Amino acid sequence: MAFINLLNLFQHPKELVDLSPKDLEQKLKENPRCILIDVRTSSEYQSGHIKGAKLYPLGRRNV
Repeated sequence: MAFINLLNLFQHPKELVDLSPKDLEQKLKENPRCILIDVRTSSEYQSGHIKGAKLYPLGRRNV
């Protein structure tokens, strides 16, 4: 099963937390101010993404 790393930008976490898709869905419902950022390529995003996710492809950014 794929896991997603969730980084809550409002609380400065000390570590990343692995969440299952079901757990992520629940966290997003509980925290409506949370923004989910998808860092994959545009074509990967278009092939399927989590509802409400914002696309920010890291491969095209100067980090």
